[in-house]
Amino acid sequence: MPIFCTQCGAKNDDSAAFCEGCGHPLRQPARDAQQPAPAAEPLKANRVVPRKKAIYVGAAIGGVLLLGGVALYLALTPPAASPGNLLAAAKEGYGTTIGIQYKRELCLSNMNYGLTNFNVSERDQGTQTWLNNLVAAGLYSPAVPISSGGYFPETLLQYVATPELAKWRDGGRLCLAKGVDIVEVIEIEKPQEETVGRDAKGNPAKLLAVKAQLVLQSTEAAPWLDKPDIQAEVLGQLNGWNYKDAKLQKQIPDTFGLREGAWATGPAFKASIEKQYLLGQNGRRNDANTTVNPSHEKGFFAGLSDTLSNLFSFGGHPLKGTWKMDTEPLGKLFGMGLPSGIGLNATMTFTSDAIEVNGQSIKCKFEVDGKRVKVTPEGQAASLIFIMEDNDTASIDMGIMTMKYKRVQ
Repeated sequence: MPIFCTQCGAKNDDSAAFCEGCGHPLRQPARDAQQPAPAAEPLKANRVVPRKKAIYVGAAIGGVLLLGGVALYLALTPPAASPGNLLAAAKEGYGTTIGIQYKRELCLSNMNYGLTNFNVSERDQGTQTWLNNLVAAGLYSPAVPISSGGYFPETLLQYVATPELAKWRDGGRLCLAKGVDIVEVIEIEKPQEETVGRDAKGNPAKLLAVKAQLVLQSTEAAPWLDKPDIQAEVLGQLNGWNYKDAKLQKQIPDTFGLREGAWATGPAFKASIEKQYLLGQNGRRNDANTTVNPSHEKGFFAGLSDTLSNLFSFGGHPLKGTWKMDTEPLGKLFGMGLPSGIGLNATMTFTSDAIEVNGQSIKCKFEVDGKRVKVTPEGQAASLIFIMEDNDTASIDMGIMTMKYKRVQ
C-alpha cells in the first residue's frame, strides 16, 4: 500500500524509509512513551540525493545561470535609441551652449535697435515698412517728421523706442525670444557602425552611431509675433525657423555615439573621440617597433577632423559666436600699445549663415575643412580663411602677420 509523505505529500512505496521527493523520514521507530525520541540519524556522506530533490537543485542552478546570461546580454546590448534616451543625451551633451548659440539666430541685427530715436529718410520705403510693423507691435511710437538740418535739410521720419522694446533688446539687436531649448529628438535612424579613423594598432576604429534631428524651440517668444504682418516679415529674416502655437521651432541634424553603454553627443563628446584616436596615432609614431607611413599619417590626420565634423555636425560651424581681435601682436610689431578706440580692436559676430560687423549683417557661406573655416560673403569671390587654434582662438594670415581673434561669447 503506498505511503504519502507528511512533509511534502509525495507518493512513495510502502517499503521506502525516506520520501523520494524531499528525503523526509517516512516512519518513526517504535519507542516507549517514557523514552525521549532519539535524535534523527545524520545523512551519510555517500548517500544519493533523491531524484526529485536533485531536479529542484538543478533547476535552481540553471535559473542562476540563466539570470547571469540575461545580465550579460543586457550589459552587451546597447540601450534603445529612443526619443527619450536621445533627448536626455542631447540635453546633457550640449547643456546651455546650444541655447546660447541658437538664440543669436533669433536676435535681429538688420538695424541698430540700441538707438532711442531712429531717423529714416522719406525715400527709404523698405525701412519705413519694417518700422511701421514694429510700431504695430508696440516697440516704437508712430513716425514724426523732423528736419535733418544743415545746409541741405531734408525731411526725416523719426521713430522713438517704447519701453516695450527694452524688454526684447540685446545691445543693438532685437530678440524674438528669451531663450532656446532642445525639446524633442525625431527622425531617428537605425544605429550604424561608423569608421572614424584608425586605432593605435592601425585597425579601423569603429563607433556605433545613430543619426537624428534635434527640435529646437524658443522659450518665451515675443507676443507680437502673433501679428501676421510682423510674423511674415520676421520669418523672412530667419534661417530655417518656423512659428507655430506661439513658439519658434527649428530642426537641426545631429549624430549620437555609444559611450560606456550610453548614448552621447555634444562638443565635449566629439572632442573626446578625436583625442582618443589622436593619442592612438601618437602611440603608433612613438612605437620603435612600428613603421609609420608618413603619407598614411597625413591622410589620417587630414581626414579625421573631416570625418568627425561630418559625423557629429549639427548644422553649424566652429566660428559661431562673438570674437574680438587680439591687438597684442600689432603692439609688438609697431613697438607701441594700441588703444581700443583706433578701430583695430574689431569685434565680429558669426551666426550660422552670416557675419555681423558694426551693426551690419552680411550673408556668408561657411565651409569647414578640418581646422580651417572658409568664409565667403554672398556675391563675392574673395574669402576669409580662419584657422581654429582651439575652441576659443581663431587666426587669420594677413601676410606680414597673423591676426588672432578671441571668443568673447
